[in-house]
Amino acid sequence: MLSRCVSLQTAIITLSLILWFLPVQGQEDKRSNVWLFGYNFSEDTTQTDYGGTIMDFSNGPPMISFEHREPNFNFTNASICDVNGNLLFYTNGIHLYGSGNTIIPDGDNLNPGLYAVNWSLSGYPLTQGALFIPAPGEPTKYYLIHKLLEYPTGDLSVHCPSLSYTLIEENEQGVSFILEKNINLIIDTLSIGKITAVKHSNGI
Repeated sequence: MLSRCVSLQTAIITLSLILWFLPVQGQEDKRSNVWLFGYNFSEDTTQTDYGGTIMDFSNGPPMISFEHREPNFNFTNASICDVNGNLLFYTNGIHLYGSGNTIIPDGDNLNPGLYAVNWSLSGYPLTQGALFIPAPGEPTKYYLIHKLLEYPTGDLSVHCPSLSYTLIEENEQGVSFILEKNINLIIDTLSIGKITAVKHSNGI
């Protein structure tokens, strides 16, 4: 009889914990739900295959769709959503766009230099060259971490001379603006691309 009571208590506690955590799971952070990619770049915007790929993870397995989008992605691509999964910003490493496929104010001239000039129509040619992260403790602000690419100089081959950040804010009225742009974090001879991020052990 005692074992049945213990089993019943265990079942009740387990069910209570499951029900307790269900609302938390429903509030899952969806800031990485929408990924944007390029698709068959062409300078002729009348071509039907000119545009971009969208991968949306909002409802389980990704839904893949296409849209006409003038900005193209060559290698550099990064995007971020709000906590509900609504697209806020994206970049091709040269320009910073809002969700309406328009450059936000002062959102041009990221990574200034010859690479940005020579690749302006197709996007920055740097794999894993940019990454958005939410600003800790400031729900309306987002950091874009990005690397500059330079042509060979002296004894150096093609290389990244700096790691920078750009700080963006979207206010409560849905207006996006840049607070700081192309601010150097590291100035050194860095590996090409390869920007990644992980959460701190404190979960932030």
